Amino acid sequence: MPSVLLFDLDNTLIDRDSALRRFFTRNLDKIEQVHTLMALDGSGYGNRQKVLAYWSSLRKSTATQEDLIQGIVKNLELPEGFLNTLSILAKECTLGILSNGRTQSQTRKVEATNLHHVIPSSRIWISEAMGLRKPDPVLFESICTQLKVPPQDCIYLGDRDEIDRPGAETVGMPFQLVERPLNTEDLLRLMELVT
Repeated sequence: MPSVLLFDLDNTLIDRDSALRRFFTRNLDKIEQVHTLMALDGSGYGNRQKVLAYWSSLRKSTATQEDLIQGIVKNLELPEGFLNTLSILAKECTLGILSNGRTQSQTRKVEATNLHHVIPSSRIWISEAMGLRKPDPVLFESICTQLKVPPQDCIYLGDRDEIDRPGAETVGMPFQLVERPLNTEDLLRLMELVT
């Protein structure tokens, strides 16, 4: 039975893509433009300069990285009952977040969704602050050391098999692929793993 559940943030604990899609849809006239921007974004792994250039051409003004982050943050929504269920899960095991990205933008997403009320900042690891990016196994080893648990007592849940799985499995941490952002029912199923 795992004592630690470690989550990726974007498109695992939060639905980043839906938030970005809502933002673009509310600010653009044509759905084809939204589809193009989402394809260029590639769930946050696309070419950011191409996204900003195309979006700027549509807006007829310069779009910035800050505009994108602000748009995502303002459009994030958690499923009904998600935080309550996550709080119950946190009473059964230790919860943490390991996410690639910029510290400021990832922190803003955590705060906008109130995840920080359930998962304390001491258990939120962001690649920029750590100076490494997934799939580097050193990240996973460092977290286990800080939590004083062996990797086998953790499960890492993430949405990008090629980025999230290798680092976890290299250190012996079980990995679970998340095919879509988690919902309340998914959290209830996780509860069965830890109780």
